[in-house]
Amino acid sequence: MTEYIVKRPSSDEMLELAHITYESRKSSVLADDALTLESVTESVAEVCNDNDSVVVVAVNDGEIIGWTHVFAGFPTMMFIGSWYPVIRLSVDPEPVVLGLIDKTKEVLREHEHTRLEIELDRITEATQSYMDTYAEWYKKCGFGLAATEVHMRSRVAGVEKKTPPDEYGVQYLTDVTNAQIEGPFFDCFDNGQDELYLSLTRAQREVSFRYFFDRRRPMVETASFAIFWKSHVVGFIVVREDDGVADIGPVGVVPAHQGKGLGNTLLSYSFRGLYEEGIEWVTLDASFTNKRALNLYEKHGFQLQFLKAFLFWNK
Repeated sequence: MTEYIVKRPSSDEMLELAHITYESRKSSVLADDALTLESVTESVAEVCNDNDSVVVVAVNDGEIIGWTHVFAGFPTMMFIGSWYPVIRLSVDPEPVVLGLIDKTKEVLREHEHTRLEIELDRITEATQSYMDTYAEWYKKCGFGLAATEVHMRSRVAGVEKKTPPDEYGVQYLTDVTNAQIEGPFFDCFDNGQDELYLSLTRAQREVSFRYFFDRRRPMVETASFAIFWKSHVVGFIVVREDDGVADIGPVGVVPAHQGKGLGNTLLSYSFRGLYEEGIEWVTLDASFTNKRALNLYEKHGFQLQFLKAFLFWNK
């Protein structure tokens, strides 16, 4: 009989988890040239030693046959590692996967969180059927599809700033308070097409706002802006940088001021700031169904890299 156990793995158990993960990944469509046992061992150790992660293992007759992990990303929300659970190749995967997913739901309840989410990334034509299998497993455990998103990338160019119409002004986001941004943020996203955001409860949306505009998480100050109409914020763009690559998000214009080129203005100001900072590449994620936004991003040189699927379960 298989047991599903929450535990902090020992050093020997971490090595066993690494071997299970490496063999599983190596035989799947997720394998690439960067996949080595050493890199997987390092990644597994990082997960297992992270105080914000909870590791769940499936054990049968004293042998670990699969595992997964969850971590607290936002207050009230927990996340499952992408493309987990991982199952030993010699084992029929589905019953073990379902058991591990159900155990993560118990973990969520015990931590008094309200939402459990997994992001399946790097979806291409080659990995689509693999993703479909994972999605089907999660749906059998009560998860729903929150959104499919497009991950895009553009080379930063030294574009000229596109001046907004006369009645609008642009300010650095560092000169704007969260109290000024909060109302426009909810106006924009509550009435927008961001499917992942729209799948959140009101309390979860408020948590997301605080996370996006947490000033303790450094922004690229010269690339993050707000657009004002009279004394009101009507648009914004947030840019952060990780390992030399910039990432945009969130970005939005409130519905009453859309169609006036303000999205173009925000992106041009942001690109100019990134160019002056010497940052070469910028990425963003957008809802697959938001064709208007995708068209705008393509005009600024963004190209599709891969798709992401987000599945969720609310307590």
